[in-house]
Amino acid sequence: MLKINKFPVVAMTLLLISIVPVLQHCGFFKKTKATGDEPSSSMVEIPVQFVNKNIELNLSSLSLDYRMRLVGCKSGYTADPIALNTSSVSVYHGDEGCVLELLDVEIGGARCREVSGFTDFQVGDLRTCVYGDDDEVEMRTEVSSQLSNPIVADDVVRYTFWEVRSDGSTEISTEDLKNRNAVTLEGDFAPPYKLSAVQMVKATRSIVPATFYMECLDQGYTEGSDFFCYDQAYSELTYVVSEWDESVDITLEFLNTLFASAQKSVKDYSVLSGNGFSLRHEFQLQELNKHMNYLLAFKNTGGSYTYYILKVRK
Repeated sequence: MLKINKFPVVAMTLLLISIVPVLQHCGFFKKTKATGDEPSSSMVEIPVQFVNKNIELNLSSLSLDYRMRLVGCKSGYTADPIALNTSSVSVYHGDEGCVLELLDVEIGGARCREVSGFTDFQVGDLRTCVYGDDDEVEMRTEVSSQLSNPIVADDVVRYTFWEVRSDGSTEISTEDLKNRNAVTLEGDFAPPYKLSAVQMVKATRSIVPATFYMECLDQGYTEGSDFFCYDQAYSELTYVVSEWDESVDITLEFLNTLFASAQKSVKDYSVLSGNGFSLRHEFQLQELNKHMNYLLAFKNTGGSYTYYILKVRK
C-alpha cells in the first residue's frame, strides 16, 4: 500500500497561507472594478445649512422642519428623502451631476404653501411659499451654494431663507440691525468679519443651539492650522454673546468691562468654514423669551471690537 507523508502537505499549506498576503501586497489577486460602480470608493460628509438671512434670533424657526433629497448622481447613488432637518449628507467624492434638492418646509407642523418653485436648484435659484393665518407670512428661499460637479471634499450646501410680511417689509425692524458696528482703538482696526446668516434649531431640554456664520470682509488665507483675515489671526479672537438693553450705550468702556468677565475664545467654539468661520452658541430658551435683544461682539488682540445687535423675534 502507498503511504502518504502528511508533513509536506501541511508545510505547503502553511507556506501558501504566509505567501498570499505578500502576493496581494505586490499587486496579485487585485479586484476588478465593475462597470457602473461609484467614481470613488471614498465617501465624504458634506455640511448642509438651512439658515436665516435676517440677522435675528427667530424663535418661530424653532418649529421649522425641512426635507431634502439627493438626486442626479452619475454613480446612481441617491437618498430620497434624507433625514428630517439634516445637517450633512454623505456622497461619493468625485461623483458628477449630484443635486441636493429642498423638497418642502413646515412651520409648526403646517406646510409652507408653495407659490413659485425652484427651477434647477443651482446657485441663485429661488422659491417662494406662504404660511400663517390668511398666508400673511411669505418665506423666500434661495440656493446659496450647491454641490460641485464633480463633488469636492470641501463642498457646502446652503439654502438661505428670509421672511416678508404681508405689507412687504422684512422681519428686521430697522436696517441698523443688519449693519456691522465697530469700536476701534487708534492705530488698530476692528475684527474684519461680517455676520452673513444665523441658524437656530429646535430646543433640547430648554437649550437652543445656534450657529453664527461669519465671513471675512476680504479674501482670507490659511497659514498652518490658523486662518487670517486682514492679517488678524482667527485663533486670537475672543467673543461674547450677552443680553442687551437698548437703554445702555455700547462704548469702549462698556465692552471692556463685558469682555473682562465673559469673553470666550472663538477658536474653542467654532470651526473654519469657507472664507470665515461658524460660531456655535447655546441659548437658554427661558432667557430668549425674556429678552428683546442680544449683543454678539468680537475682540482682537489690539483691543478693538466688532459687534451686532440681534433682535429676538418671538
